[in-house]
Amino acid sequence: MAEGGFSASLLQQAQVDTALPSNEGRAAIQRDVVTSSGRYTRGTIQQTDAKLLSILPINRLLFTAAILATLTAGIHILVGTPEIETPLLQSAMPLDLRLLLLACWHLVSACLTISAIGFFIAALPANSVSSRQMVKLLSFLWIAFGLVFVTVALVYAGTPMLARLPQWILLLPVGALGLWGSKQSPS
Repeated sequence: MAEGGFSASLLQQAQVDTALPSNEGRAAIQRDVVTSSGRYTRGTIQQTDAKLLSILPINRLLFTAAILATLTAGIHILVGTPEIETPLLQSAMPLDLRLLLLACWHLVSACLTISAIGFFIAALPANSVSSRQMVKLLSFLWIAFGLVFVTVALVYAGTPMLARLPQWILLLPVGALGLWGSKQSPS
């Protein structure tokens, strides 16, 4: 039995009717429940059960940003690292410079991964209001990262380089979705 007296199967079959204020300041949800035997009952689920169900209406824009951010971090780490690391470490640059650039690569790996986690956390309805400032900060970082690639490509090599440095194609949409999602309520 789950807390509040409802079994897990009943929670799956429950439909929210109305949110009720509780005299103790705890959230309560009025539920209509149809049991497996077809019997109709009415009950109140207290805050602990409501928390279980609170992850359902996620902020879809932030969730999409989180998925794209995870994809971007995965590509950066799994595809980019082998592509960059070997030539970098075998280059003729001084060792301290090679290691500095490798550390910078992995700083980006950490930033992409942690921000993807931040977008996932912010997509949950329990965090939607309290994490808006964090989402805005992360979004501006992703937009800035994308603009760095666009600027470097255009300034140093011209428009054709935009296709050879395509990172901006994922960085800018994650930032835009994050900003848009920071203004939305969970749905």
